[in-house]
Amino acid sequence: MSPGPAGGAGTAAATGTSAPTTTTGGPAGGAADPSDDSPAAAGRVVEAYYREINAAARGGRVADVSATALPGCQTCALDVGMTRRLDQLGLRATQEPYEITGLAAGERTGTVVDVRFTATTRQVHLLDPAGRDAGTEPAVPTRTATARLALTGPGWRVQTITYAAG
Repeated sequence: MSPGPAGGAGTAAATGTSAPTTTTGGPAGGAADPSDDSPAAAGRVVEAYYREINAAARGGRVADVSATALPGCQTCALDVGMTRRLDQLGLRATQEPYEITGLAAGERTGTVVDVRFTATTRQVHLLDPAGRDAGTEPAVPTRTATARLALTGPGWRVQTITYAAG
């Protein structure tokens, strides 16, 4: 959850994100129903993606975004890398690092849809395995973001996430 790559355009926040869910999740893992190819379903996939990053950060485990993101998503790899770092250090966040608001799916163009939202990356306190204070990870300025999703056989998957310069 280091602030390094989180500040620039086109980079992932290297801290998790809380996705307040205003829609219901789909099958296991919170991913949308693969038969639902609507833009709204793409929005639910973005919510599920951040829900998993947040849960992994709080649980001190490596996030599994395979149900919500394509393997080549470099921004997603940074988010997973943050959770991997916490796991390797034996640390966990005391709260959800990401908060996602204003989620709005655009028009579907073929097999692609853009989902826009505002990403807030909070300062989070860290705990070691014994529950002792292990410091904090700094917040990152709130910024607008766009997730581009591609429709695949298993449903919508995040292809990339671009954060606007704060």
